[in-house]
Amino acid sequence: MPVLGEVLRSIDNLSDLTWHMNCAPSSAILHLFHELHPSAHLHLILRDRKFKPLTRDLLAFPQLYTLDTEIYRTLPESTGHSLSELSFIKNNLASSTRVLRLSARGVHAYPQRAQFEEWGSVNNSMYNLDFQPGDRFPALSELALEHDEFFLTEENCNLWARATSWEHLQRLNLNKGAPRYFLASLTNRATNLKYLRFYINSPTPNQLWDIYPLDSGLPVIGQFVACTTPLHNLDLGAQDLDALTRALRDILQNLHGSLRSLTISYSGGPDCSGPIDFTPGMLNWDPEHYMELLQMAPGLEHLDARIGEDTVLGNWKDEDCYADAGKKWKTTEKKIKGEPKEKKQRSKKAQRLIW
Repeated sequence: MPVLGEVLRSIDNLSDLTWHMNCAPSSAILHLFHELHPSAHLHLILRDRKFKPLTRDLLAFPQLYTLDTEIYRTLPESTGHSLSELSFIKNNLASSTRVLRLSARGVHAYPQRAQFEEWGSVNNSMYNLDFQPGDRFPALSELALEHDEFFLTEENCNLWARATSWEHLQRLNLNKGAPRYFLASLTNRATNLKYLRFYINSPTPNQLWDIYPLDSGLPVIGQFVACTTPLHNLDLGAQDLDALTRALRDILQNLHGSLRSLTISYSGGPDCSGPIDFTPGMLNWDPEHYMELLQMAPGLEHLDARIGEDTVLGNWKDEDCYADAGKKWKTTEKKIKGEPKEKKQRSKKAQRLIW
C-alpha cells in the first residue's frame, strides 16, 4: 500500500495506528511502521478475514497493543476438542498486547475444512488457550470473549491465572455467558476492574459458561464482584427473571455503592418462578423492584433497564445522583407496556430484592 507508506513517512510523533480491515497488514508495512514509529501502538481489528490464517510475524509484532479478531475453528466436540487457532495465538502473542477481543467463525464445509487442516496455525486441542505449566501471557487491560463455546475448565482457568497478572484488567466482556471457573480464578486478582459485562444463560451444554445451579453459582459472582472495588459500569443480562433479580441483588450488596452505570436486560423465558415468587408468565418487575435497585446503588448516574417489554431509562448528574430513590424513580423515562400480572399472595419481605 504505497499511499499508507507515504502517510507513515509524513507523520511525526505517531502514537497509535489502528488497522481495521478484513486483511492483515503486509510484512513490508509492519517493517516500515516499526522503523519510522518504534514507540507507537498497533491496534489490529481483523474481522471477516476471508479465510486467511494468522501469521507468527503479525501476532508477535512487538508494538501490537490490540488484537480484535475472529478465531477460525471447527465445532467443538463433546470432549471440548476442536481444530482452531487458539493455541497458536497463545503461543505467539506479543507481550506488548493489552487488549484482546476474540470471537469465533466456524469451518464446516469439507473443501474449506481440508484447507483449514493444512494451516500451520491450527492444531487439535481443547477449545481454549490451552495453557501449560510455565506459560507466560500478556497482562491485559481489556478482555472480550464473545462466544460461549470456549472450554474454560477449572484447570485451564487456574493455569491462565498463574501465567499472567490480572491486576491491570479494567474491562471484561463475557458477552454470552458467566463462566464460573473463569470468574472464580479472577477473584482477588482482577481487583482494578471498572467495566463488567456478562449474561446468565439457561444451562449450557458444556456447563462451563453458566452458573447453574444458582445456589452455588451466584456466590461465585458475588465473591468476584466483592474484590472489584473500582467497578463503575455493569452490563448484565439474563434469560430468566428470577436469576437476573437474584444475581443483581448479590452484586449490588457486594459493590457497596461504587456503581455509576447499570445496564440490565431480561430477554424472556418460559419459567419465571423462584424465590422472588413470580407467578408463571410474569415478564416484568414491579415499580418496587426498580425503587429498591436505586436504593442499593446510591450514586448511580445512568440506568438502562429492559425487562421484558418494559424499558426504564435514567440519567442523573451532580447531587441528583445521590437523591433518594423515590425522587430518582420519578425522573426516569418509562415505557411500561403493561402492569404486572396478579401475583400469588406473598409476604412483603418476599417481594423485595433484599430478603
